[in-house]
Amino acid sequence: MAQQCSVCYHPEGHAINEAIILEGKSNRAIALRYGVSKDSVQRHKTHIPNLLLQARHDMQVYDASNILAKIETLERETLDQLEAAKGESDIKHVLAAVREQRGNLELAARIAKLINEAPTINVLNAPQWIEVRSAVVEALQAHPSARMAVLRALEGVEDA
Repeated sequence: MAQQCSVCYHPEGHAINEAIILEGKSNRAIALRYGVSKDSVQRHKTHIPNLLLQARHDMQVYDASNILAKIETLERETLDQLEAAKGESDIKHVLAAVREQRGNLELAARIAKLINEAPTINVLNAPQWIEVRSAVVEALQAHPSARMAVLRALEGVEDA
């Protein structure tokens, strides 16, 4: 049986995810802060694209959706500060807000890259599906009309 990810099941797993995504901390720094190994942190990073994809499709995934919500909040706050600084003609604060917004955009780009790099699995090409499909069609060999109906139904599923 496969081992559970110690970071996914860590009591502060949410904070570890934030340290990885929002703070960009090194594996070593995160490991020291939360009492896990740096290798565990590195392995856990492969789970983050899936967590983010789940957040997009399932709002019940607390960790990933909370991270995305915080990113959106940072974005809104930064833009509000930028507008306020522009209104006061405060060039120092305008430039600071621009720098923060650039950081927000870089973070959003990194998140988008993680989501885009998430693996896509086509079950129709999986050997298990081909084996099951073949077994069903073979089992219906003695029943030609049922066999044809099943083949048509399977083709419809595969075409969709």
